[in-house]
Amino acid sequence: SDETSFGYYYTPGAADDDSEWGRNLSPFLFWSNCETLLQPNLTDDDTDALIDTIIQRERDNHLSCVPPNSMKNADKIGNIDLWVGSYEAAKPPNCWDNFDAVLNVTDTEYPVMQESIKEEREQRQRKCFYFQLPVAEGKKDKMELERWMPVGLVFLIHHLQQKRRVLVYGTKGRDRAVAVVLAFVVLYCPPTYPLKLKDTFAGFDIDTISQQQQGEADKRYHHSDLRLDLVNVLLEKNGRETFLHWMHTQASLPQEPFADKESLRIVLQLVTQYRENAEPTRSTMQKLNRFFMSSSMYRHI
Repeated sequence: SDETSFGYYYTPGAADDDSEWGRNLSPFLFWSNCETLLQPNLTDDDTDALIDTIIQRERDNHLSCVPPNSMKNADKIGNIDLWVGSYEAAKPPNCWDNFDAVLNVTDTEYPVMQESIKEEREQRQRKCFYFQLPVAEGKKDKMELERWMPVGLVFLIHHLQQKRRVLVYGTKGRDRAVAVVLAFVVLYCPPTYPLKLKDTFAGFDIDTISQQQQGEADKRYHHSDLRLDLVNVLLEKNGRETFLHWMHTQASLPQEPFADKESLRIVLQLVTQYRENAEPTRSTMQKLNRFFMSSSMYRHI
């Protein structure tokens, strides 16, 4: 029978050219509003108007998250004092007008970066902090992103707990820097929009990752404000396992991976709501998968 109460027909090729018919509706926004959008009594015009309303609300929410001192080369992630940006966003000394701590996820450094930190501290009596994860671009990097990831995450934990404004940057701010932010969001944010820190975030105690060596507690790793012995422990061969074991202990969770391919995909979609050009390469996403899923502590699963 041709008579139906409600239903949907498939038209071959209907999914082609989604930029023409999608009205800027992303997969994330669709699934977030699917019950409203799929009401069977909506006409085509009603649906178009509803999509436009959702898109406008999303744009308004995004603009409300951007503080007056933000820059075009960096985007604030949700309701967190965390930005992801490009090389231009970290240019010293101007970067210190916008951020208190800067995490460099490249294998290059501004020649005047170290000097600018000293000037800020000595001339302006201002605390500012910096750490470099020496990760090469693209496939040139083999294991350094995974090796340095625990240190980068601890840097973010430490300074966000101190209510500081933190920038994570790469060359274009779309691959390596995004990878670090994705890992952070996986561990410390509920996977919902808008992104925010978990209520338990303030309780993560990085000083319990490793036992402080006598006489080493006051030694800091360059301008990072992290304990030197802690950084060294996390850079050892089993540094990732040390970090993940600490995470399970702090979060009181069973020893199961914190993320898989699907959860990383969801988190990436959330982050792209703020950083539109966040496009980590396939190689980078594979490294994130390995970081979260290939630990020896998960072999029993």
